[in-house]
This record gives sequence, structure tokens and C-alpha cells, in this order.
Amino acid sequence: MSLFTVEQNQTPAFGRVKRLLFSFIDFIFAPALIFFLVYEPNFAHGAINYLEIGAHSSVINGLLHHQVPYRDVQLFFNPLSYCTPALAMAMFGKTVAVLRGAFLVGNVMSLLILYLLCRTLVRHRLFSFLASFLMTLPQS
Repeated sequence: MSLFTVEQNQTPAFGRVKRLLFSFIDFIFAPALIFFLVYEPNFAHGAINYLEIGAHSSVINGLLHHQVPYRDVQLFFNPLSYCTPALAMAMFGKTVAVLRGAFLVGNVMSLLILYLLCRTLVRHRLFSFLASFLMTLPQS
């Protein structure tokens, strides 16, 4: 047995370090990068944009007051897009900050799912980073 050969059942230390580094990139660095690219520090404050917050808040307010969609409340988007913000507003209060926080969490989660999907479908990490980064551009 030579010093420069590795037996079949042993892995070199560099291989373990490389796997540890790649798992750190996949599960800690990439999600943190996606979060910091999408995160807006003043998401709870600011003017109310009607197309962003106003349309959702009027429908969610009607849903929380037990009004029936399409009969009592005019929906601007599909009915399932109001479920998670309505649940968040029912749990944490009826404020604009909660609604914007629900949108932020939804955006981050969808981009993380996209990154993990790209990571499983594509072998090269660079392409999964590029796909996630290109999807965060419209969010910023």
C-alpha cells in the first residue's frame, strides 16, 4: 500500500471537505442569498399600492367577515391566492404589515422551492444559482 493511493472503502479528507462545502452552499448559503435578495427592510411601512396591497386587503377583509367569493366579494386573482394571506391575517391581525410579510414569506418560499428543484434537475450548481438569481430580479 502506497502513501498516494486510497483504498476503495476510504474517502480522502479532501472529498469530505468538498462534500461539506457543497452542502453548506446548497442548504445555508443559497437560501440566505435568496432571502437577502428578496428581503425589503421597510416592508411593513410605506404607502399602500392599490394593485399590490389594496386589491388583496379588500378581498381578504371580506373573506374574514364571512362573505362569499364571487357573490359578495369581487376577486381580482384566483381564489387560492388569497388563502395564505387570509390565514396570516386571521392569525396575526388585520394590518398591512402582516399582509406584506405574508407576501414576503411566500416569495422566499417559492424561490427556495425553485432553487431546490433546479438543484435536483440540473447537475451543475452554477445553473441552479443562475435560475434562482434570474427569478429574484423581478422581485427586487
